[in-house]
Amino acid sequence: VPRRSSTVRRFHQTLTSSELEAPPAKSDNEVFDRLCFLLDTEPEKTLRLDSTGDGVRGVYLNRAVPKGKEILMVPLEACLRDDVVPSWMDDSLNDDASYNQSEWSTRLAASLIDLQLASDPDLPAQYKAKSKAIDEGKALWLACLPEPESLRASLPVHWKEETLQSAGCAALELAVDSAFFARGEAVFALMAGLRRLPLAADIPSDTLERLCSNALDVVQTRSCRLEAAGASDEGSVDPDDYPLRGLAPVFDFINHGYSSLVGTGGANSDFGVEEISVGSGGKKWCLVVRASRDLNEGEEALIDYGGSTVPAWKCLSSYGFIPEYRPSSSTSEYSADSEQSQFFSPHTAEVYMNGGRHTVYPTSIPRALVTSTATAMLTESDKKVVTEDATLKVDIAARVSEQLQAAAVDLGFDGEQSDGRFNESDDGEIALADPLDAVASRLSASLRGSQIRVLLACAAGLIEGRVGIRY
Repeated sequence: VPRRSSTVRRFHQTLTSSELEAPPAKSDNEVFDRLCFLLDTEPEKTLRLDSTGDGVRGVYLNRAVPKGKEILMVPLEACLRDDVVPSWMDDSLNDDASYNQSEWSTRLAASLIDLQLASDPDLPAQYKAKSKAIDEGKALWLACLPEPESLRASLPVHWKEETLQSAGCAALELAVDSAFFARGEAVFALMAGLRRLPLAADIPSDTLERLCSNALDVVQTRSCRLEAAGASDEGSVDPDDYPLRGLAPVFDFINHGYSSLVGTGGANSDFGVEEISVGSGGKKWCLVVRASRDLNEGEEALIDYGGSTVPAWKCLSSYGFIPEYRPSSSTSEYSADSEQSQFFSPHTAEVYMNGGRHTVYPTSIPRALVTSTATAMLTESDKKVVTEDATLKVDIAARVSEQLQAAAVDLGFDGEQSDGRFNESDDGEIALADPLDAVASRLSASLRGSQIRVLLACAAGLIEGRVGIRY
C-alpha cells in the first residue's frame, strides 16, 4: 500500500473550470505542476511527483539543494487549519480543542467537507472560495487524494475483527478500540453540523456518515502541526495561539523517513511555519520545507512524521502503512545524537512470558523480562535473591532466546502464509477475497511478519551476545 499515495483522477471528474477540463487526462507530474502553480508554492519546478518500481509515489528533486535551503514553501492561505471552523459546524467546541485529538481532527474534517461542498458546481455561491486560483488549486488537490475506499482499507480502525486479531498485536487492538469510540463522537458531531444545511436534508444517514468518516481518514493520514520553524512543542505561528494543525496541499505528498535513520530512507528535510518576504516589503506566512543536509538531483524528499510512527503498529494505526523492515536493525544505522539511537528500531514484537507481556526489539529486551526469566529458572528457595539488577547471563539469554523462537513459531502458525487474496469458506471452498479486504489482510500479515522477524533477530542476537537490556 503506497505511503500517502495519491490516485490522480482526470480533471473533469472533479473540477468545473473550462481551463482544467481539457485535456481530459494528464500525467501525475503534470497534475502536480499545475497544483503547485495554482497554490502559488515556491521554489518553482524544484520538485516532481514520481513513483518507485513498487508503485509508491513520492516527491523528488529536479535539482540539487544545499543544506538549509528551501525545497518547498506552501502559503498558509492554501492550507486548511483547525482554527477556522465552517459556520455550520457546532460552535460548542472548547477553546483548547487543539489539545483534544477528537476535537481538532473534527475541526479539520469539517473544513475538508466544507471544501468538498465548495467544489460542487451545483451549490450556491456562498460556498465558493474568495480566490479563484486557490479555489481551483484546492479542488485539484481534492482530486489527488486517495480513493476513500482504498484509504479506508489501509486503516485498522475500519478492519474486521478477525483481520485485526490476525496481526497478533494486542497494543494495536487496544489502540483501535480507543480510536473507534473517539471516531464515533467525531462523526456524530460532524453529522449534527451538516444537518443544519438544507442540502443535507435529502442525504441518507449512512451516506452522510460515510462522508464524515472519509474526511476523518484524510485528516488522520495527512494532517500536520503548523508550528514556527525550530519551535518547541509549545510554539506556533503566534506564540499566544495553541499549536495549529492543518492539511497542507502539495506538502502532504512528501513521504516519511526516520530522522534518526542514517543513509537511504532517513529523513532529509525539516519543516515549519515561517514568515516569508514577498514583493515590495510584503510578507506572508508559509509552511516551509528545508533540506536538513545536502540533497542531490533525483533524490526523494523525506520528512519525519513524528512519534505516531513508532513502533510499527502505531505507524500502521495512524497512517495505514508499515515502515520498511531492515534485516540488521543494527544501532549503527541510526544517528549517534538521537535520543533513541542506543536501541532504536521502529519494529517491535509482543511476547507473553513468565506471566507478563513484554515488548522486544531486534537488539534489546526489557529488564523485566530478564528478571522474570531469572526468577523462573531458580529453585523456590533461591527466588528471594532475584532483584531488579539481574544481569543477562549466558543461561538466561539462552532461555529467553528459546522462548522467543517458540513465540515466533506460534505467531507464524496464525495464518502467516496467507496474503489475503483468497478466502476459504467453512466447507473448504476457495474464492477470491474482496480487493479491499485483501489490502487489510496483507497489512495485517505484514505486521505479523515484522514481529516474527524481530523475535528471530532478537533470539539470534541473544546467543551471539548482541542484545542489550532496556529499562
